[in-house]
Amino acid sequence: MGSLRTTSLLCAKVLIGVQSRRPFSTGLDCITRWSAEHDMEVSAEKTEYTLFAARETNLLSLKVAETVLKEVRTPKLLGLTMQPHKGLSKHVQGVKAAADERPLQLRAVASPEWGPEREKLRAFYRALVQAKVCYGMASLWFYTSLSDRERLEKV
Repeated sequence: MGSLRTTSLLCAKVLIGVQSRRPFSTGLDCITRWSAEHDMEVSAEKTEYTLFAARETNLLSLKVAETVLKEVRTPKLLGLTMQPHKGLSKHVQGVKAAADERPLQLRAVASPEWGPEREKLRAFYRALVQAKVCYGMASLWFYTSLSDRERLEKV
């Protein structure tokens, strides 16, 4: 049968394995049938897909109920920005930017004259930042590049 390449299709935030020799519409038909059986409707306007494979010259045109679906290169799934290539670089950049905003937020609500003590602020800041940095990273740490790991460890 040769080497069948399995490609993943992220559609309606559901991950479906599809053989590359089969049309991608088979996966969409599966979702449409399942949602009809469970009295749910697939909203083509809100549905996006990502092709986790090498870019090919012929672009996909996936449709649900005659509406063409939007392709997203870096979808957000459960708060994690996914990328077909380069690991989690975009996610790490976003986490670092969010962590860098935390001192500004604390500065807006605290002052040395009337705010909480410095040590309490430091503990509060660490809790805020650690929650943001650690969310979802335990399972994806080994897929993260060395430079992205170093970036996260410096936060």
